[in-house]
Formats: sequence, structure tokens, C-alpha cells
Amino acid sequence: MAQVSAKDAKESKGTSLAPGASLGTGGPLNLRVEVPRSMLAHFSQPEVHISIDNAARILGFAGEKELRRYVGPIFKQDGEDPPGTHVGALAFKRLVSLCAGKTTQARKLLEDFLAHLDVVNLPAAPLMLKGSVPGWPQCAPEAVGMDKAPFARLSKYFEWRANMKHFGGIACGVVKNGMLVYYQEAGYANVESKVKMSGDTMMRLFSMTKCLVAAAFMTFIEDTSLSIDLDDPVAKYISAFAPSQMSVLPKRGQKDNQPLERPITLRHLLTHTSGIGYGATLDDPWPPEKGSYYKIYEELCEKTRDGTIRNLEEWCNVLAKVPLKGQPGVFWDYSYSLDVLGRVVEVIAGKTLDAVLEERICGPLKMRDTSFAVPKDQAHRLGPWYKSVEADGNAKLCHLLEVVDRGGEDSGWIDANASKVLSGGGTVEVPLAMKGGMVSTFNDYLRFLLMIRNGGELDGVRVLKKETIQLMILNHVPAACNGKKTVFVFDKPGVGFNAVGQIQAQHPKQDKGSCSGEFGWGGLGGPPGA
Repeated sequence: MAQVSAKDAKESKGTSLAPGASLGTGGPLNLRVEVPRSMLAHFSQPEVHISIDNAARILGFAGEKELRRYVGPIFKQDGEDPPGTHVGALAFKRLVSLCAGKTTQARKLLEDFLAHLDVVNLPAAPLMLKGSVPGWPQCAPEAVGMDKAPFARLSKYFEWRANMKHFGGIACGVVKNGMLVYYQEAGYANVESKVKMSGDTMMRLFSMTKCLVAAAFMTFIEDTSLSIDLDDPVAKYISAFAPSQMSVLPKRGQKDNQPLERPITLRHLLTHTSGIGYGATLDDPWPPEKGSYYKIYEELCEKTRDGTIRNLEEWCNVLAKVPLKGQPGVFWDYSYSLDVLGRVVEVIAGKTLDAVLEERICGPLKMRDTSFAVPKDQAHRLGPWYKSVEADGNAKLCHLLEVVDRGGEDSGWIDANASKVLSGGGTVEVPLAMKGGMVSTFNDYLRFLLMIRNGGELDGVRVLKKETIQLMILNHVPAACNGKKTVFVFDKPGVGFNAVGQIQAQHPKQDKGSCSGEFGWGGLGGPPGA
């Protein structure tokens, strides 16, 4: 446990931490406090604080001066500074307890605090308007009924893998009951410069961008005034995807491209059952060899690389001219579908995808280090992207780390270097020039996952309705494939797909070690979220 100053300890009085909880190196800044939901409207966002004058009136005083006259001597006696112009959740809770013997209003509030009914979890101290939000509070595994021994073994395992150079570095964690019960940093963000990996190290999300785009899309689904349905044809939003203008590659024995039997729907895009395929990935030969699965996307990729395609709208219009690999709603195939869904979001909102994500997901969740392009003044936080290669073809030897993207100001994710096509799927660039998708940090992406876990809310800010979250995490593949229950992700028994990745349904032949109901997704750069 971190050392805590006397001042920090006083400020932390009255917190409802689980046994074994740690204050962390940020003192009380990363603590959490339960506040009655009825009080939530009084806390200003994004600072999550309340003015002292407003607090005074809520507590039953005529105003700030009267409150200060009452609590001032108490703070002085305890050797503490009086409250400032604004207070966070922890300081407000302290004021409630101090004033409960003075006013009826404070006494009623104290009863609400102690009842723990319909509460919302808020940061203990006010947050800064700019800069990274403090990391999530940690606690000992035993505090939430977990055994610490497996985590000790896991720590040694990740240290070993970092030393073996299976990756440059890793930041990872496990959350239970809203508390970070395990967190580890191993290896380096920049191996050459010996810059340690941390929770605030910027990392390339690649396909984990998909989850953020899907969540942004669902914010429009729940707006009934827009009359958007998951089974709407994509052509309703992008005319180039009209079935009459598209075709499907011929099957064996057929010479010509075939017409679409049904239109591509939004649900098809969300679940990768649209019939669209994917272009080349890392290490795939370029130009494509004859017969390769991504040969049909060669022109699309080249036009993206040379700048002929200048934005997501143009990219989707060119993609629509490429024949589908199969009929929509027949099979699952990992694809550019979420890139197309990103364009649908742009059309619905009348804004670019990056603006929509900031407005509806990253902004409300205070994910301040998550974006499509890293500002130059933050370039030092984005380390190189490494590819781990076996030494002499022997997996048992320490691997070699080859640099794919140099990081820093030379990175393909920095400012003007970033891809002009805002890829909701993670990348639309060709191998060796691979870039695109969003950049984030462990601490930022954890906030998104916690919002999903909390039923659409974090820090008292509701991003999605609980019902929408429930809809998001369902397996949508059977509905997308006309009720078929034998269409599986990567052909793994029982594995379906929802708005935030694959989900394991109970199946007699499911993989050993898989857990029914578990869902999540990963990215090309390595980081998964489950």
C-alpha cells in the first residue's frame, strides 16, 4: 500500500472503501465515494464538484457565510484547511456528517448516505478540466472474495513474457465489484529509451476502436425520434450500398458476379455478417498475390494509400463497388463492416466520426487521451509499435522486437501523419504503412469498459440506457442470419458476436477455459478488453 500523508488521511475520512483498499500514489484523488442519486444533479461535470454556496443551501444554511461560520471552528480544531469555493464528493460527505447535528436537511442527507439506497459512485476529489483522469482505485483481491495467489503467478508470467520480448510492454488489470483488484505494468513503452509502460502510456487500439464506434452508434439507436432500426438497410444512409448497385462474387461453377438476395442491414454491419471482407493485415504480401483473400480490395487500399481517397465517405463509396465475398446474413467473416457503420454514424449525426465519438463517448467518459490523432505535444507518450519475431525460428529463445511504427513525432498516429480516413474498424491502410483507428490508454479504455459494466453510466454521467447496454451485449448473429444458430465466430462452437465483440454462448463443444457469457474484443496491436 502506498504511503499516505497526514493531510491525505484527514481528507479521506468517511470514505466507504473496501478492506484492503489502497489510496494509490495520487492520495485521495483516485478514491471513489457513494453519493445518493438524488444529489447527482448538484454536481457539475466534468469536474464532478459542487460549489460551496450550493452545498450550504442544500445543507439547510442561508448561504456560504453561515456554513463557514459553523464548520470553520471544527476544521481549525482538527488542523485542516477550510473548504474552497468548490468541493468534491468526499468533502461534501464530510460536510453532511458535520452539519447533521445542526440542520434537518443535513440530518436527512446523512440518513440517505447511510442507507446506501440508489447511490451513484463518484470520484472523491474534483477532477481537473484538462489532462489525464486519475487511475481507478485499487484494492486487495481478498477484499472482494478473490484469491491473490493466481494474480501473483500472473505477475511473474507477464514479467517473464516481457523479458522474453514477446511484447515490448504491457499494462493490464482485473476489475471486480467496481474495484481494480489486480494491476500490473511490465516491460517498456519504448524499449530503446527504457521508458516504462504505464496506465497512461498511449497505445494503438486498432480493432478495439470498433467497440467505441458501436457504442456511439447505439446512442442514436436509443433515440426514438430518429426511428433507426437495427434491421434498416444500409442504403437508407449510404446510397452506394443499394442492392441494385452491388454484387456478390460468383460461387464455384458460376462465371459472373451474382445479385444480392437481400440488402445489407445495420445489424449485418454490427456483427460482421454483411458479406464484406477485409483487406491485408500485418505481414501479408503486397501487392496481393493472385487468389489471396484480399486481392479484391487492392484498388481500394492503393487509393487510400496514395491519397486519392480523402475521407470516410469516399472510402465507403469505393468499397461499395467491390463485390461482396458472400450473401449478406449467411456467414460470419471479419470485415470492414464497422468502418461502414462509422460512416452511417457520420450521416446520422451530420458530423465527422471523430467529433461524434468525442461528443457521445470519449467526452462524457472523460477519456481525454483517446482520439484518432495524437497532438504533437503529446507525441512522447506514444512509444514504438513492436512486432515480436522468433530468434532463429526457435520459440524457446528470447525473441527479437522489430519496430513497425517508430512512435513519437514520426508515428503514423501523430497529428498530420494520421490516416485521413477515420477508420471505425481500426485500420484501412496497407501493410508496412499500416495506420488508422484510435489511440488510447489503459486508464482511458478501462473507463469505457466500466461504463459497459455499470449499465451505461460512469461518474454519474449516463452515456447509454441500461436497456441499450443489455441489447448491445446480446449475441446478434442468429438474428442477423435469419434465425440460424449454427453460424459461429471464427467457427468456434457457441461463439457469437455483439456490439462490443465476441460472446461465448453455452455449447457442449465450446473451448476449454471459455466462460459462457464472457464477451470482449482485442486489437492488432495486442490489447484486448473482456
